[in-house]
Amino acid sequence: MVRGAVEAGRRLERWTDIERLACPTLLIRGERSNDLPRDVFQKMIEVGGSLGGGKIEGVEIANAGHWVHSEQAEMFNAVVDRFLIANNATQ
Repeated sequence: MVRGAVEAGRRLERWTDIERLACPTLLIRGERSNDLPRDVFQKMIEVGGSLGGGKIEGVEIANAGHWVHSEQAEMFNAVVDRFLIANNATQ
């Protein structure tokens, strides 16, 4: 059941959703990810760069697959912290 939902979600086109983003957005990709190919990651960043109100910042983390937060937790946390601080999103 879960596998079916994931596969169905992968078939949907999300480019219009990305174009509608209205706030700064952080995309993190593990360099060895098979779930988010590098060319799709790059396209997401390019589409986000053309946004008026929001933008997409992309960071690729070395020595990690799709589960970046688990495989490279310290680097993942550092990237997220830096993004939040840069966007005045910390309290």
